[in-house]
Amino acid sequence: MPNHQKYTLRIPFQVQPGYALGSTGASSSTTYAGMTVSLNQTQAGYALLVAGFSSSEAAARFTPRVWTGLTKLMLDRGSAFSGSMDPQPVTYPQPTGKPAGGLGKEFEGLADGDAPTIYPSGKNVGFLTMGQPSVTITIPAKQALESIVTGFQTEASEPLFVDERFRTAVALYSAALFEESSPARLLTLSMAFEVLAPVTQKHEVVQTLIDSWKSSVETARHVNASNDAAVSALESLEKELLFRRESSIRGRIREFVFKELGEDSGARDKARQVVSAYDARSTLLHDGRLQDTVLGKAIEDFRGPLKEILSRRIGAPAA
Repeated sequence: MPNHQKYTLRIPFQVQPGYALGSTGASSSTTYAGMTVSLNQTQAGYALLVAGFSSSEAAARFTPRVWTGLTKLMLDRGSAFSGSMDPQPVTYPQPTGKPAGGLGKEFEGLADGDAPTIYPSGKNVGFLTMGQPSVTITIPAKQALESIVTGFQTEASEPLFVDERFRTAVALYSAALFEESSPARLLTLSMAFEVLAPVTQKHEVVQTLIDSWKSSVETARHVNASNDAAVSALESLEKELLFRRESSIRGRIREFVFKELGEDSGARDKARQVVSAYDARSTLLHDGRLQDTVLGKAIEDFRGPLKEILSRRIGAPAA
């Protein structure tokens, strides 16, 4: 007989303090590709439920689209999210006639409420959770679902999901929105650019010079082979020369932003804006502090272009 069992993918997540999603539950559900998508409030935050998969494998393969959906929600509404994207198994205890887990209710299965799960739709599964965040600003669930479902439609969901650099940049952007400390927020945003900007090599003229210097260092190391202190110093110099083959992080970030945002005058201005923020970040690290006005401007100079770049990669302009 054909198996008509349907499966549900449940992804729990939290949003940053100061934000909430309103009108959760069945009344706020929507549909996508023949499946039902809904938001539930949990003790620890929220859970996105996508029901109607033909198999547990199909549900697992949909996880990258959930991630792009939540990323799109963050970029559209500013509500940073955190949560695992690694589904965990549901435990199905043997029937005993007693409430499972001593919870006062007979569950057919128990699962970690803070981790993604896949289970047969209709199964009465209990989710064990701890803690509850404090939230105040409400985003209507309908608007949240619109952003999430738009993110589902990103054709590059899986490549973006397995791109460690991009996922780390999204995580850093989200962490920066969670961060209450302004200096920490600035440094976190700068790290997102450092992760995204590809390593590039300096001009070939510089490479030729470094090759000649490296040859001189190797000769000096051979001549001073019996002098441990000299050899150690020369090895250190050689490593520094190899490092100098790469463009500076500042230059890499400038070129990265310029190319990502279209290589026009607007992109050039935003690249300068990001470099200015990176210079402020360097001052913060060197001096330990920045004037509040400089700090606030640097954060926005980082945040705006980074949000635009992430949105373009996801495949739709941020709201």
